[in-house]
Amino acid sequence: MIEFIKVEKCLVCKASNARILYQFQSKDNNWYSALKCRNCGLVYASPQPVLTHEAINEIYSSDYYANYYGPKQDYQDLAQRDYYMKCYEKEYAIYDQYTEKKGNRRVFDVGCGDGKFLEIFRKYGWDCLGLEPSGIAQAKAVEKGFTVLDMPFLEVNEDIGTFDFIFLDNVIEHINDPNPF
Repeated sequence: MIEFIKVEKCLVCKASNARILYQFQSKDNNWYSALKCRNCGLVYASPQPVLTHEAINEIYSSDYYANYYGPKQDYQDLAQRDYYMKCYEKEYAIYDQYTEKKGNRRVFDVGCGDGKFLEIFRKYGWDCLGLEPSGIAQAKAVEKGFTVLDMPFLEVNEDIGTFDFIFLDNVIEHINDPNPF
């Protein structure tokens, strides 16, 4: 069971003067508020799940991936996959403009999911390492031949080496306290 907590202060600046932008009901039938911090401008939801390893695996269960693109539209649906891979290629081209062109480039994809972005990096010759807390997604990335760490980001030590690019896509919303992260 996922535990939810009411967010009393901004996750970034810790101010307690947010205004409600709107309220919404999620697919879990619970009501949430979208809040905007009057101090730093961060928009965040309240309540938020307490993101333990167990909660992440419950949220990102096989049901999540089975309905990723909508009801009964699987994450691995080939028509959707091809479209998104083309989008990822375009996104990669933007990132690649800002990285040094040299042999043996290394990327660390934090929150790599099933390795879709790692596939793009590997296509362009990068050595790839991922980090993914969801066991289901991690297994899919490993099946594709990627090395994927299963640990909290803040517990990663420098033994993993250096990287030319550290990539985080759709990660910040999964962090209860972004400042140490």
